[in-house]
Amino acid sequence: MIKKVTEIFNAWQISMNPTEDQQTIAEERLSICLSCEFKREEPFLLCSACGCPLKKKVYSQISNSCPKDKWNK
Repeated sequence: MIKKVTEIFNAWQISMNPTEDQQTIAEERLSICLSCEFKREEPFLLCSACGCPLKKKVYSQISNSCPKDKWNK
């Protein structure tokens, strides 16, 4: 549980001032998420597989953070 909370906190922190590489990875991940069957748009853009808000989750430093293993970075 602590590990997951730390991952979420770090992703939110990075999203506020990402490096160019972090921004590129986040954009690639978000494009994957936008075409994913687990994407939900109500009440906001989120992953129904894990419940995370996608616009922040894509900044995770953990490459296999997607619960459906769709991210390769």
